[in-house]
Amino acid sequence: MREESRNTLDRREFLKAGLTAAAALPIAGALFGARSARAQSVMEVESMKPTVQALQYTDTSEKPDQTCANCQFYAPGEGGSGKCTLFVEGTVTEGGWCMSWTKKVDAP
Repeated sequence: MREESRNTLDRREFLKAGLTAAAALPIAGALFGARSARAQSVMEVESMKPTVQALQYTDTSEKPDQTCANCQFYAPGEGGSGKCTLFVEGTVTEGGWCMSWTKKVDAP
C-alpha cells in the first residue's frame, strides 16, 4: 500500500499544487493583460469612449503649457504614452489634453 501512495499524489500535495496554480492564474492574467491594455490608446478602448467624450480628451493638446506630461493625473509609461488615473483602461499620450487637466504639483 505504501508503494502505491508514493506513485500518486496524496491529498496534501494535490491541494498544495491546486492552490499554487489557482493563485498564479490571476497574477499571470494581470501581467499579460496589463501589457496589452497599456499598448491600447483610450481612444481605441470601446468602454472608454463615454469618458473620452465627457472629458474632451484629445491626443494633441492645443495648449502647449497644458499636456498630459505635466498633469497631476498622468504617470509616464513607454513610447510617449502613459497611464491617466481618470481613465480606467488604456493609455494617453504625453502631448494629450483633457478638460480635467491639473498642473502637476512637485513633491517637497
